[in-house]
Amino acid sequence: MGWTWYLPNDFQFFLLIPLLAFLLYKRKTIGLIFIGVFQAICFGITIYSAYAQDLSPSYFEATDNFYKLYYHRPWARIPPFFVGVIVAVLLYSFKNEEASESKCKRMMDKIDNSKKIRMIMYVSGTILFWALIFIFYPINNYPDSFPQFFNVMFLTFSRGIFTVGMNLVLLPVLMGHNSLMRKFLSMDIFTPLARLTFGAYLVHPTFMLFDSLNTVRGEYMTINYGIVHFICFIVVAFVTSCIFTLLVETPFMNLEKTFLMGGGKKKTRKNSNSQEKLLNSDSTFDGAINLSGVQKKAYIESINSFEDEDSTIIENNLTKDNTADDIPAKQM
Repeated sequence: MGWTWYLPNDFQFFLLIPLLAFLLYKRKTIGLIFIGVFQAICFGITIYSAYAQDLSPSYFEATDNFYKLYYHRPWARIPPFFVGVIVAVLLYSFKNEEASESKCKRMMDKIDNSKKIRMIMYVSGTILFWALIFIFYPINNYPDSFPQFFNVMFLTFSRGIFTVGMNLVLLPVLMGHNSLMRKFLSMDIFTPLARLTFGAYLVHPTFMLFDSLNTVRGEYMTINYGIVHFICFIVVAFVTSCIFTLLVETPFMNLEKTFLMGGGKKKTRKNSNSQEKLLNSDSTFDGAINLSGVQKKAYIESINSFEDEDSTIIENNLTKDNTADDIPAKQM
C-alpha cells in the first residue's frame, strides 16, 4: 500500500498543532510570524528542488525525483495545512474576541457586514478553485509549452492557492451566510460518506491497479474513458469501505468504548425528560416573563431542588407516623 505515503505527512502536521495552538492563543502575532517563517522555509526548499531537478507539474513528465524530492515531501504538502490553521484563527477571533482588541475580529466584522466583500470572495475563490483544476489539461497535454519558471512557481504555490480559493468560498458560509450552501453542506447524506472516506482512500488504488494490471492491451485514454472509470472506482471503493467499516471498524470501536472508555455502563439522569420538556416549552412560564436559556435552567434546577426537599420531608413524616403507630402496639 505505497499510497499511504501521505499518512506520515499528515501525522507530522498534527504534531505542530499543540505548539501552534499555544502560540496563537497566548501570543497571536508571534504565532502568525512563526507560521509565515516556517512556510517561507518550506517554499524555499520546494523552489530549490524544482529548479535543481528541472521538475514539471505534468504527470506524463514525472520522474523518480519528482516523487522523491517533491510529491511525497511534507514541505510541498504543508501550505494547505497552514491555510486551514489561519482560517481557524479567523473564525475563533470572529466568535470569541472583541473588535477593540483584535485586528482579526475587525477584519471578520467587515466581511460579516458587507455583502459586496462576500460576493468578491465567492467569485474570486471560485475562479481560483476551478482555474487550478482545469489548468492541468494544457499542462499534461502540452508540457513543453510552459517555461521552467512557470513550472517551479506552479509546483510551489498551486496547492496553497487552491486551498485559499476553496476557503474564500467557505469562510462566509462558516460565518453564517449563504443559507442555501449551508443547508446543502449540512445534509445528512454527507455524514456516512464522511465516515467512509478514509476506508475508500485505503482501498481505491487496489481496484485501479487490478484493472490496469489485468488489461490485455494498452488503452487509448480519453475524457469519457476517465470519467467512466472514475465513477466506477469511486462507487466500488465506497461500497468496499462500507463493508469493512461494518465488519471491522465498528465492532472494534464498540469494544474500545466498552472496555477502555467505560461505555458499557449506563448513565441515568434524574428527571431528564421532565427537564427537557420544561426547557423546550415556553408555556411552562408565565407569558409575561421572558427568560433566557440560562435563566430557564436555573429555574428548573431550583424546582427540582424544592421537589427533592419536599419528597425528603414527606418520607421523614411517613417514617415518624409509622413509628408512632407501632408504639401502642408494642405496649399492648
